[in-house]
Amino acid sequence: MIPDCLVLHHDAEQLERCDPLKKMQYDIIGAADVLEHLSNVGLFLSGARAFMRPDDRLLITTPNAYSMKRMLIPLPKLHESTASRVVRLRSGG
Repeated sequence: MIPDCLVLHHDAEQLERCDPLKKMQYDIIGAADVLEHLSNVGLFLSGARAFMRPDDRLLITTPNAYSMKRMLIPLPKLHESTASRVVRLRSGG
């Protein structure tokens, strides 16, 4: 662990409900490989902004979909029935 660093586990889309966060001030808020897992990125961004002063920074990283590693290692293919269920769920069916 990093000295003098508090690590919290909380819903990233409901930061305003995390009481320990409200008691502190932040110079930098980091989100490493988080955004691609959220349903509503805007909720995270507005929640993070609520804890930031004008000079504070938000550091965001996301995986690179076009990295050399992803191009060299093929992704496993989904079973046809699994893929059709995913499409139905996304289309609201």
